[in-house]
Amino acid sequence: MAIDGIAQKTYGQAEDLDNGETKSFCVPVDYKITVSMGDGDYDGTAAAQYVKISGTEGETEELQCDADFAVTGEDVECTVSSYKTIGDYRCLVWRTTTAD
Repeated sequence: MAIDGIAQKTYGQAEDLDNGETKSFCVPVDYKITVSMGDGDYDGTAAAQYVKISGTEGETEELQCDADFAVTGEDVECTVSSYKTIGDYRCLVWRTTTAD
């Protein structure tokens, strides 16, 4: 299977479908997020960080942005993946789990 000319993982064969059966073969969308951390004494955190990404057609589930947010004065990157269709990106909702 290819999407936009890019080969994708094969999930099954056409002969695996029974008469009248419908199966979905979906691939997740990856979102790369870059956070610029401040360089103040209290700008880093060891707490888990979560995001929801909203668009013109919906919103992702809450996804953990797994990265080292304890650093200060640096850019931190994470990649989250979702099977949800959100349309064109509109906003990101960020949630942290503590006040540290």
